[in-house]
Amino acid sequence: MKYYNYRPLKKLMVGGTSASFKSILCKQIDNHPQVNVIHRHDKILQIFIQPFINFSEFEKNYLNFQKNVNYLTIKDDELKKLNFKSQKKSFLFSPILLRKLLLNYSGYYVNEQYAWLKKIGADISSISLVNEKFDFNFIKYDTYIFQKIFKSNIKNFSPENLYDLFLEAFLYAQNKNKKKYVLFMAPNNYESINFAVKEKFNIKIIYLMRNSEDIVLTRAIREIVNTTGITNKKLIQSKINKKIENILYANFYRAELNQRKKIINLEKLYPKMIKTIRSEDLIYKNKQTIKKIIKWIGITDNKSINKLSYEGTILKNQRNYLGKINDNDFTINDSIKNFFYIQKFGIKKFIFNNKNKTFMVIVFLIKGFLYKIINIFKN
Repeated sequence: MKYYNYRPLKKLMVGGTSASFKSILCKQIDNHPQVNVIHRHDKILQIFIQPFINFSEFEKNYLNFQKNVNYLTIKDDELKKLNFKSQKKSFLFSPILLRKLLLNYSGYYVNEQYAWLKKIGADISSISLVNEKFDFNFIKYDTYIFQKIFKSNIKNFSPENLYDLFLEAFLYAQNKNKKKYVLFMAPNNYESINFAVKEKFNIKIIYLMRNSEDIVLTRAIREIVNTTGITNKKLIQSKINKKIENILYANFYRAELNQRKKIINLEKLYPKMIKTIRSEDLIYKNKQTIKKIIKWIGITDNKSINKLSYEGTILKNQRNYLGKINDNDFTINDSIKNFFYIQKFGIKKFIFNNKNKTFMVIVFLIKGFLYKIINIFKN
């Protein structure tokens, strides 16, 4: 079976939940002579994960749609085939289907918006204090991908073949020469890591694992800032506990704990492909931690990693990024700590083991129950 690009790119993936400092690690490796770093978090992997997770649902929602659209415009022999390595699944796809998947599941077309603005929005990561430059030719990017797929004589592709095309196109659109490795950020979920491993990508994955309670704290801060525009620390602090309470109702914390367990188990099964790193070590013990990462990847220890940079430009005020996590200045009250305990260990352990009980726990449990009931009726 003939595939495009039978020698896959050597890929480095930086994984982790939101607020786990993936962007900082990307900026630390940015100027390394052996690595191309892609700072955009465009979630292209998601378009392959959808059929991988639930093929029957994908067939109903997408392949049937493709049949209805294609019959007037595209012949079956003009379609390309996507073959999954880890499952006995494959399907034919057209440019129309590929564009629909990109629109629904990725940030592909956000690249077009940022290319026009020549800036990546400050919302793209927690450390983007100002808009960052984005010298990117979207037309070159888009044309490269669709011509390489649909204007070629290649009929069969694997997810890795296609994904490598997206990475190559990204570098091409930025006029960058291809280096030995290409590093990019994974979507904020376990599925993307699991997919890359099960599909046997030529990849090494560094997964940043931050304290779960602090992830929720940072999420609360972001939501307050994004919805109210408040930036004053005292005003943010006054709203934090209520915001965290709402986040806990939505089971974000439980989902994060569950993802953490899955990643640890996956690392045990594939130690040469996955390495977990404490986010706190990246910030507080940076020199030792980055050397450990570089050694595990197998790239040279280069002085370029001593400072953070973006597109080859050393960032000013390095102390703003390393040595301190500003979100840890905020405090969480005892009631909220109880709520964390309940979701982490369960109500029985809380009743019999936790000494720091408060009356607000009863209110929390009642509200949580009502929240679930309301969501059931909504869905």
